[in-house]
Amino acid sequence: MSPRERPAGENIGNSAPPVSIAEIYFTPYTDVSGVPLSSDRGRPDLVKGIDFEYQSNRFRASPSRHPGGSPHKIPVSGLEQRRLSESYSTMLGIVRAVRDAYLERTRSSGSDVQGPLNTAEALDVLTGMQFLPHYLRFRSRNPLPVQDTIPKEIVVLSNAASGSRGAIGALIDLYKNEPDLLAKIPDINEMVDEIERLGRMVGEKTVCAASPAQIRHFLGAVLNGPPEQFEKSDIVGGLLDEQEVLSLVAFGQAVYFGIIMMEELKELDAATMEYANKRLQEPHPAKDIRKALEDYLSACEERVINIEVQQIRVGALLGREVGHVTLESLAPRLGLKIPGTIGNLRPEFRPRPNRDTKPPTIYL
Repeated sequence: MSPRERPAGENIGNSAPPVSIAEIYFTPYTDVSGVPLSSDRGRPDLVKGIDFEYQSNRFRASPSRHPGGSPHKIPVSGLEQRRLSESYSTMLGIVRAVRDAYLERTRSSGSDVQGPLNTAEALDVLTGMQFLPHYLRFRSRNPLPVQDTIPKEIVVLSNAASGSRGAIGALIDLYKNEPDLLAKIPDINEMVDEIERLGRMVGEKTVCAASPAQIRHFLGAVLNGPPEQFEKSDIVGGLLDEQEVLSLVAFGQAVYFGIIMMEELKELDAATMEYANKRLQEPHPAKDIRKALEDYLSACEERVINIEVQQIRVGALLGREVGHVTLESLAPRLGLKIPGTIGNLRPEFRPRPNRDTKPPTIYL
């Protein structure tokens, strides 16, 4: 089947307009109090510095948190710290609801339904929770309006899940050559140590609002199940049916990989522009620049096809139609410079049509 063909028999809703991964990615999400989903707040009134010395970091040479690493001027967000504290119990109730529903539907009868999650299962559950606001907003059945209607706890949980997914990703990078890595239960302390060592807890505008101890506690709740006092949250019962959990996870995976492809397009564009500008300062640049542009377009085509593959999955999971993906349609949203300049190049610089018959790699 061609990646641009829709599988037969999918249940696609006709009432909602077409949706795209780019729209899902770039739509601003705010909770009931008007606070945006993004963890790096752009509004000065949402960022208030707090003494951060309780966040000790034992990696002396780390660029991570003050005071263990070199002191920095990036503050912790007092707003985020308060929201995390206020939402934490409900967040763990949501974790229990999503985790239980996932395990009941993915583990065979007779297995340990409540046992620890392995790395692959943890990635699934965290990806679903990370993209829960997006799923609730864009599904065809009972979608939430995008502004000021998402419960605060779901927005805070999305950020926590995103950071925790990053912690598992750091551990995967560390042990990427180890066999059966995804089938193993990840070590919580090692995950937290690695993201602290890499400096991942310091953003552009704020430092992570969770202490290392709280990150360990949250990861423990995801991997092993929350402590008994944290019951399933009524928020999930009111907004997400347990039957939707596997669709939520698959939706999160598709959006995540689509976003990865978009970020790679941005990196390709910037790197190729840098190379071309540098080569223009040297003698006889036309042949090299043309070859670089041909390689760029070939690499972009593969990523655009993969975005469309994931977008078709997203449409099926949401019950929505999806549009056609092209490099030209993505360029304005991603800020790509090369697609809009190729037509203005002198003939000797223009890339030749791609005659490569090798099929692109499709990441399913």
